[in-house]
Amino acid sequence: MNQLVYPHVLVVANTLRDERNDEIYPEALTPPEVQQQPGAIADYTLETFRSPRRLEEDTDSLLLGCALDLPHQAPNANYFGVLHHQTNHQLQAHYPQGKPLGESWILAGYLPDQNAELPETYAQAAYEALEFGRWPNQPPPLANRLGGAYWYEVETPTTHVWLVIYGNFERFKQLAQHQEQWRRLLCYRHKIQRSYDQTRSIKPQLLKKELTPGELIVQLNQGQPPRDILALSTSQIEQFLDRNIRTVGHYHEKLRALEYNQQTIRINLYNYRQLLRYLEQSNPGSQLTPLTGFSTTAKKFYLAQVKADIAVLAPELRTRESWISTIQGVVDIERSKRDRNFQRFVESAGMGLGTAGLTSTVVSPYLQSYAEQNKEQVNPYYVGTIHLLSCLLVGFMFFGITAWWRSRSQRSRP
Repeated sequence: MNQLVYPHVLVVANTLRDERNDEIYPEALTPPEVQQQPGAIADYTLETFRSPRRLEEDTDSLLLGCALDLPHQAPNANYFGVLHHQTNHQLQAHYPQGKPLGESWILAGYLPDQNAELPETYAQAAYEALEFGRWPNQPPPLANRLGGAYWYEVETPTTHVWLVIYGNFERFKQLAQHQEQWRRLLCYRHKIQRSYDQTRSIKPQLLKKELTPGELIVQLNQGQPPRDILALSTSQIEQFLDRNIRTVGHYHEKLRALEYNQQTIRINLYNYRQLLRYLEQSNPGSQLTPLTGFSTTAKKFYLAQVKADIAVLAPELRTRESWISTIQGVVDIERSKRDRNFQRFVESAGMGLGTAGLTSTVVSPYLQSYAEQNKEQVNPYYVGTIHLLSCLLVGFMFFGITAWWRSRSQRSRP
């Protein structure tokens, strides 16, 4: 089989904006840096391309590529694998700073003649040379006549590839002319895909990490299920309340992350569709089936899945907030009881001490007079002991009577 003429392997890597890229990533589109290496691949001259660019004010985009400098002649073999290796080496050396958003590969060339084999056979040979996997058994959708080219899209869990095959060299030049549009299209796609991927770990993490209220009660009760939460001790109830407060905070954080990513998907999906509409209007008769297919997936599956996750987690959050309100009331009641008990104790103790002091005042003159009249027969230490014991006895008696009376009056209140 003849090979595609002027084979190109390009990669677009997008990252979140990083200030370390400020000086080398211009906001305006500039011509790519082109270098030539004669005889680098089987006596063919290797062309390399590099075009850093800041997109959407929050994205650093790097376009790298390699091509055989054969604009009007088909090479003697399939060199897409070698070009991919060279491009990937450049990518590792020049990868932009910042958190990665995504990567997309573009394989491009044009047919050796107008009556060549079906474009799909060339696309399959180019794709399988990159060792990304086998060509799909069911051919990928074809976007016909976009910029005068056949566009195929192949996506796996780890790679995203566009295959662009033009009919002749003059049309092939439009690949560079449409650079601004397809780089932005990939930027929106990467943001959508990254936002959705981030949401996939949130719900499993919450459901796996956080105990339900019932499980937490059993754990606090040393593995034994109590009859109800009121059967727990006050300290266990306070632990239960503290754990649930932290869990609710975690739920709020994860729900905010889900809602943020949901909004990110919506905004970038809108931009993606608007740009596709612009491409359709500027290329009358174009069929953008594979490119519109992604927007359909993002709307009907990605957004629907995130919305479902929020719908699942929101009731759980409300349940835990209800538990917190209930247990907070229980804890407040227990604290109020402790405060009242302490207040009764202080009042009763005060009554006992006051009575003991009064007893001491009343008894002290009699004991002192008795001791002086019988000082030869009575040991003064015995008199002091009797004095102390009598005061304590009276004080404890009044302490008990006061405590009993206040407890009884408290219970009799409605």
